[in-house]
Amino acid sequence: SVQPQSNGIFPNNRLDNGLEAFDHEREFDTIENLVRNGMNKELRDRLCCRLTFGTAGLRSAMGAGFCYINDLTVIQSTQLRTCILHAYHKL
Repeated sequence: SVQPQSNGIFPNNRLDNGLEAFDHEREFDTIENLVRNGMNKELRDRLCCRLTFGTAGLRSAMGAGFCYINDLTVIQSTQLRTCILHAYHKL
């Protein structure tokens, strides 16, 4: 079983416990098929890295995984920026 880095999404760092984080069927199916087919390198590439925020904002292809733009990563980056603004401005 692939063990992604601790990221707050996968309880106990277990991939199988975190699949419910993917709300969209296509993204879920992509990850599930990679697991079923034992494509560990592709799983690591998709799940063991994060999007980075640069001068142009978030940039990546759309797809399943933490290094791609999808509903989950947009929600997470929005929550992070909200927390930063809240802390900075003490709203």
